Amino acid sequence: MSRSGRTQRSWRRWGQHAVSKGVTTTSVMLLVAAAATSVGAQGSDPEFDHAKEFRQSMGFEAGDAYLRESLAHPERFPSDAWGVPLTNAETNELYRRSRMVLDASDTVAEAGRMDGFAGVYMDHDRDGRLVFQFSKGVQAAEQAIAASMPSDVDFGVRKVDYSLEELDAVGEDLLSRADSLLDQDIQLVSLRYDIQDNRVVAAVDGSPSSAERVFEDVSGAFVVEAGEAAVLDACNDVTDCRPAKGGIRINDGKFCTAAVVGKRTDGTAHRVLITAGHCLQGNADGTWKHKGEVVGTDEARIWQQSSNQPYPTIPADIGIIDLDDGFRPASDSNNKFIFTNGGTVYRFGDLVNPPTDTPVCTIGAGSEDIGWPAKRCGKIEAYYIVRLTCQNAGTDPPCAWVEISVSVDFDSTGGDSGAPYWIDPGSSPYTLIGIHTHSHEDGDGPYHTGKEGWYVSMTRSLHYLSQKSPPVIVHACIDGNCSAP
Repeated sequence: MSRSGRTQRSWRRWGQHAVSKGVTTTSVMLLVAAAATSVGAQGSDPEFDHAKEFRQSMGFEAGDAYLRESLAHPERFPSDAWGVPLTNAETNELYRRSRMVLDASDTVAEAGRMDGFAGVYMDHDRDGRLVFQFSKGVQAAEQAIAASMPSDVDFGVRKVDYSLEELDAVGEDLLSRADSLLDQDIQLVSLRYDIQDNRVVAAVDGSPSSAERVFEDVSGAFVVEAGEAAVLDACNDVTDCRPAKGGIRINDGKFCTAAVVGKRTDGTAHRVLITAGHCLQGNADGTWKHKGEVVGTDEARIWQQSSNQPYPTIPADIGIIDLDDGFRPASDSNNKFIFTNGGTVYRFGDLVNPPTDTPVCTIGAGSEDIGWPAKRCGKIEAYYIVRLTCQNAGTDPPCAWVEISVSVDFDSTGGDSGAPYWIDPGSSPYTLIGIHTHSHEDGDGPYHTGKEGWYVSMTRSLHYLSQKSPPVIVHACIDGNCSAP
């Protein structure tokens, strides 16, 4: 499998591309590792399973008896702002942690430019404390961080062995041996950064011990584990909602979920609907519908796949649909841009690339369709250098390497592709961060605890759309007027 001609993946490189005003694009905002707790095997009640997974992830009480009480007595757990029953105090605590991430964004960006920076993570066992890591200059870094950090943000600094720059070099070295793995009938399926343990994790479809022998001359901190290619979340088969907005079901024979309304500003100032790029792959007539009515037609995408190796390498997974007049939002300040359960819709705030362990939410039409909670929340788990993503799990499926995808610690299913991810600081507006791309597996099976879903950064994806020839310049509509940032 040749990897020649691949794009620049490093967070430090792609983080320099500012897409819209107010967007924090420095690489450091991505480099935070999760301390997710593994919560056991899949169960038969998706609402119970997801609630248990979420509460454990956030460091809240998660005993079975307590969970059953929370589900049976909504008067004692009145808040569903995070997709599971919570007390008002728990909800407000999560809002506080989310606001802390946003308030600290400038300081985190500054830390990412310091020598020896090795990532930052949120410690939910310590009420959301931000922990910065450096391989050198720890004392100076701590003083600089203290000088700029808002007073209400708790943080710590610790020494580790490797900087992110050094881990990035380890990842490149591992990736260069993908052809040698194939000679041993081993497929490299992903490389991700384990920030807390200060290492790179290589996942392979095949024998991890055999892969370790192929990697034996690679210097630096890494581990090898078993893995498999992710499956794209588009399927063949939920809401009745106008105008177009994030979270609604769109269908072209298969169906996906809309992320958010956008606006082209490259000389053709018209409204578009943003979704995952692979959703637009293979659309025979380019037409998308919602409740049987035409939403719009394919306009542009970043997605390419092949059944033959070498698989293509793509920097993003984003598509835009030219909205039909009947689904274009009115240009008024009262328009909202995301649909959630109960018909409530919300505006978005400025786009931002958050640290890992940040609490996030999504809403997927596919999940709602099979009886899972449509709105699900958890935390960012890891950032991937590359992730092998396939159309299905069959023999020789069409696949692609997707760069810099982000995993969350909760499952998704077919039809969720394109769904928005956001941070909820406790008051409107939400902060839009990404587009759902793939999950643990396609289909309508049980909810899988301890399994991931993935998204790609909205900021990064819009940047790479603008690099097409000719350029496709789109910004996500984050206010009622869909005005340029």
